Amino acid sequence: MGRTCLHKELSVENVFARMTPGRTYPAYVIAAKFKVPTKAVRPFLDELIRTGAIEHSHALAKTLGFRKPGAPPSAPAPARTPFETSVAAPATPPNLNSTLTGYEHEIRSWVELCLMTRTR
Repeated sequence: MGRTCLHKELSVENVFARMTPGRTYPAYVIAAKFKVPTKAVRPFLDELIRTGAIEHSHALAKTLGFRKPGAPPSAPAPARTPFETSVAAPATPPNLNSTLTGYEHEIRSWVELCLMTRTR
């Protein structure tokens, strides 16, 4: 029941085995898993792209990613439990049509001041 042993030696098979289906990885993340520079991983990723085992993904901003085809493993949905209260009322939305107290009076006084100082 333990974790599967993934070898740390860099090879096409090990790079492919480390990738989760449906998840996008930048090259530097894959290189970090093997503790090697990114330029050492690039030929293996290019080989996997050429064989069609993985594909390019543009899901990451400003970074070219690599994606193993397939659906990501889904986690079971948490069971929703209803609230057990008889006191709570349904939620009421905020009234967005009302004015804030004091602001309308202050704006009106600024308008009056501006009109008083305006030359004709």
